[in-house]
Amino acid sequence: MIEFEPELELKPLPKIPLPQGWSELVLLALLHVTTLARLAILNARNWPDGSECDSLRLRAENDRLKCEVASLERELAIKDARFNRLDPKKRPEYLPSERLEILLIKTMRGLNNSQLAMRFQVAVQSVRRWLRGVEYNNGVV
Repeated sequence: MIEFEPELELKPLPKIPLPQGWSELVLLALLHVTTLARLAILNARNWPDGSECDSLRLRAENDRLKCEVASLERELAIKDARFNRLDPKKRPEYLPSERLEILLIKTMRGLNNSQLAMRFQVAVQSVRRWLRGVEYNNGVV
């Protein structure tokens, strides 16, 4: 059985230019084909029934979850790319509750300060400041 380990480092989105002369109709058709493929996959996942197909059902659920993780990673990469285009000084600050949640993610995932800073697009000094805030302000970040 292959272990699935999500990537901790998000890679930048590839720059794939569309061919010259593609009309809106072709792009719309591409979206429809993708939708049809998704529906076909969903229908194929629902067919097993009975105890003899339990392992098949588990594998299908595992595949579905892997696809969901990959899809969420792409969503995050797109949002991160947009956020990276902002000047760091113009980015909004995280709220105290968000900072605490980020620090909880750090401990749950075993990330170091630089990995956490890169994931949440802040300076390593900010992460250190948040940690000091937890230590010296009775849990207020």
